[in-house]
Amino acid sequence: MPYDFTSTSVPAQEVQQRVSKLVKKAIKKSLPDGDKETWFFRSDTGTGKTTGFIQAIADSSNSFAIAVPTMVDVDSVYDDLFSLGVDVFRWHSNSGTEKKDGRGYRVVVGTHAFMLSEKDDPTRHIGDKDILIVDEVPSTARAKAVQHSDIVKAREYAEEYLSQELKDGFRNLEEWVQRRHGYAVDDGGNAAFHPIKVKHSPALLSAESEIVEIPNESAKRKLREVVEFLVAVSEQRAFERVMRGPKGHVMYYCWFAFPAYNFSKQIVFSATCHLDGLQFSPDGGKIVSEYCGFDVDYTNLTVWDVPYPVKEFPKAVSRFNLPDFEKAYDHVMAMVEHAALKNREIVVVCPKRMKESIAHKNDIPTSSETFTLHTYTRGDFLGCV
Repeated sequence: MPYDFTSTSVPAQEVQQRVSKLVKKAIKKSLPDGDKETWFFRSDTGTGKTTGFIQAIADSSNSFAIAVPTMVDVDSVYDDLFSLGVDVFRWHSNSGTEKKDGRGYRVVVGTHAFMLSEKDDPTRHIGDKDILIVDEVPSTARAKAVQHSDIVKAREYAEEYLSQELKDGFRNLEEWVQRRHGYAVDDGGNAAFHPIKVKHSPALLSAESEIVEIPNESAKRKLREVVEFLVAVSEQRAFERVMRGPKGHVMYYCWFAFPAYNFSKQIVFSATCHLDGLQFSPDGGKIVSEYCGFDVDYTNLTVWDVPYPVKEFPKAVSRFNLPDFEKAYDHVMAMVEHAALKNREIVVVCPKRMKESIAHKNDIPTSSETFTLHTYTRGDFLGCV
């Protein structure tokens, strides 16, 4: 059941406890050299995920790297950790610090762009850390998929170019896919995610030594694509996706490439990972209940998307000519006044110039004594939530 957060802070405390439990488990788990592991923690926006990992870090003696979406987030997380007495360092392009200065700190906070960079290893600057905390699934996380037809084509190329051992491996893989394809077509039911349970030949994972010698570029691409899928299966980064199509259900064999290239352990905190198939994480095959927070009940919330009453909305609000700006301002304030008839708390997310105008104008609706108006720019608002 969704939880109503309007009456108590108990769920936030529970989220914090669950976050702490996951952080401790991830730190404690030993991995063979070169291995990587990813855990996911899912809970709705505003339920305390960020607060939870901040407190867990403050309570721990281990070292952490923290990746957050924006520079505003970096500053916010840094301030919170610093206020708790944590030995913490921050770096972004406007922080006034040097990357290399973070090496001696127990905790380093940076943006996704810095901490998840493939080209510039962040540990080269900040040193190795016990674990990486990722706040929100980054935009650079890539999901890929192959279908039944891709596996068939790869098997055909294997028959033409690869050794007998690899031919046999691709034949067995095609047979498995054929069975799964039949399930999707005949008994798929509703669209759904499923964990991958295929057993494949270990030799397929090292097929690159033969693939590189193939003169046909199309064959190379297709075989490498399927091998990449099998590597993801071996690392438990893969899942099935059954989707409805115009001619029935279709099975996709999906995997995600998560771009934390330089850390062996990482925990991703997200409100939406369960919608992307990422719930089939390496730890036990899927997110279990102890790694989830709460679903929020939004039934008492009304959201209005107010279109601006102008034909074109310039990228820079400062380019608004005065008549158009006044139209937009008057329109938004009229909606505020209408909302104030039934609501005591109102949030307006608007361009910076309009926020400043609302703050300085004296024409706040006459009903203003009965409600509280919160005004944010888009960047500020996203930083709050």
